[in-house]
Amino acid sequence: MQTLHILLTTDTWGGIWTFTLELSQQLRKQGCRVTLVSLGPKPSTENLRELEHADIPLYTLPWRLEWMQAAERDTAEAQRHLAWLAAELRVDLVHANHFAFACGENSYPTVLTVHSDVVSWWRHVRQMAPPPDKFHAWYRGLVLRALANAGQVVAPTRAVDRDLRQSYSCSRPVVIISNGRAAAENRPAPVKQNLAAAMGRVWDDAKQLAWLGQWKWPIPIEVAGSLRHPENGAAPTLPQSPEVRFLGELNSAGRLDLLERARLFIGCARYEPFGLSALEAALAGCALVLADIESQREIWGDTAYYFPPPPHPDARPALEHILASLAAAPAQCDRAATAARRLAIERYHSSRMAKKYLHLYCQALAHGAPTPARAEIAETPCA
Repeated sequence: MQTLHILLTTDTWGGIWTFTLELSQQLRKQGCRVTLVSLGPKPSTENLRELEHADIPLYTLPWRLEWMQAAERDTAEAQRHLAWLAAELRVDLVHANHFAFACGENSYPTVLTVHSDVVSWWRHVRQMAPPPDKFHAWYRGLVLRALANAGQVVAPTRAVDRDLRQSYSCSRPVVIISNGRAAAENRPAPVKQNLAAAMGRVWDDAKQLAWLGQWKWPIPIEVAGSLRHPENGAAPTLPQSPEVRFLGELNSAGRLDLLERARLFIGCARYEPFGLSALEAALAGCALVLADIESQREIWGDTAYYFPPPPHPDARPALEHILASLAAAPAQCDRAATAARRLAIERYHSSRMAKKYLHLYCQALAHGAPTPARAEIAETPCA
């Protein structure tokens, strides 16, 4: 009996790498064969070690990511190479985590997961539409073709689904499958300090992490995340608050160590389609203090504390009050952390995510005029 072979596209910027690695490992446990194709910057030594440990093969495509300026020609090359690779490897299905790899007339079933998009970023972060220039016109067309041509479209939250409808007038059905993570295994219970952690791309205005450095806070805050933009190398000017330390980019062990030391996790983002860092923080036993945006309310409900997203004028006093209150009441903080961790394990475990994706793959194969071999595959994992 043939094993289901899935080609997953990925990149090493942001949460897509974490998402695809976690999903790949869980799919392997379900008996699937998985191959990763990475677009954009080369995987780091740590990325390669993670793949070697998980025994997952990787192919790299050296072209620009689709959200980068002047990506049009690179994207066309990447599309052609992925189509060739899918045929060469004789994969059964492509799971695209980039619009570019779902917008062609493919000979294989395609599932598209929408992690974010440029137009929605502009709407939430700049409070306006993107400039009416050649690049953004090309990008919008790319997204529209992908949404029309993908066999199945997935969003990690209902907030992302609503963004697609508002930003692109998307009317097709979108399946909601939450992202997932597995808790670190065989680690002693963390010893918490009077410390708050924050994580993300510091160069990305959506994350609002540099904002933290503008103010004095009741407790120390350590911020982990890349400082320089991947295209132009530009980095924001970081304010010098004595309570806030910007650590730069940490490896996975360093991030886990920070989250296990921190009693609180602060998420400042104005635009956060899902937020894997908050999920990792909850699993590490942090109480969650999050910007009050639609996606975070949807995911965490009443297990988190919320403050207006920066740069709202009430953001600083509201966050200051929450941090001071929780610092003065560690038992209350620990109860909030326990509630968030319980929700993370019950609703956002990666095994749950993988089972939902595997069911969706079955549907995509069944509707994709499968060959006799694929028809057998489509029935088997769902039994």
